[in-house]
Amino acid sequence: MAAEFPEFARLFRTTIQPYVTPEMLRPPKGHRSASKVVLSVARLTRQKRLDRLIRAFAHVQTKGARLVICGEGDERESLSALATELGIGDRVELRGYVSQVSAVFSEADLLVLTSDYEGLPAVILEAMGSNCPVLTTDCFPSARSLITSAQGCEIIEDSSPYVLGAMLDAMLAKPRPTDLARIAERYSIANGIKSHVAELCELLERGRPPVVTKLSRLYSKPVAEISTNDV
Repeated sequence: MAAEFPEFARLFRTTIQPYVTPEMLRPPKGHRSASKVVLSVARLTRQKRLDRLIRAFAHVQTKGARLVICGEGDERESLSALATELGIGDRVELRGYVSQVSAVFSEADLLVLTSDYEGLPAVILEAMGSNCPVLTTDCFPSARSLITSAQGCEIIEDSSPYVLGAMLDAMLAKPRPTDLARIAERYSIANGIKSHVAELCELLERGRPPVVTKLSRLYSKPVAEISTNDV
């Protein structure tokens, strides 16, 4: 936004989107699969470009690797037909809607997002909360700043099937990261609230002392003690 509207750059502030709950940061339950699992959690729609992922997976050479896609949508039949056409129908599982995504991360070795565009994909933060590495297209504004700072995570620079397939193989060969949950924790609800309040205090500090005083008191409170009256 600052680059697009430089004359207003001083007015923009960056705050943390509060999303990650304590439950998301708990160690995932369940057993890891003996085979390598590439995971995608997405609606089966054109925006998500799961056809791109399936075509790439057809070039994966990692022995026993499987592709698990969780989600529902109007492209289910065409995606299933594409996997069959490429000869990998037995290695691609369209699992449908999954209510407890955290359990799926326990069996995954890699989360892949191949969307054309996104906001801030919640699934990436959920994966990081489980220390599951992420491979994603540059499909959301903070993609590079978030992914390049994360151990074992990468941006897809070339989504052609052969190149992306080789990238999947390379990432599946790496050890599972251990500190991604630390990055996900930045987006916790508690940190998100504190981030918003801190920015509001800074913006208002020269304007309305009573409001600033109240916000400062609110900022200093533990999140659990903030009431609806405070808000």
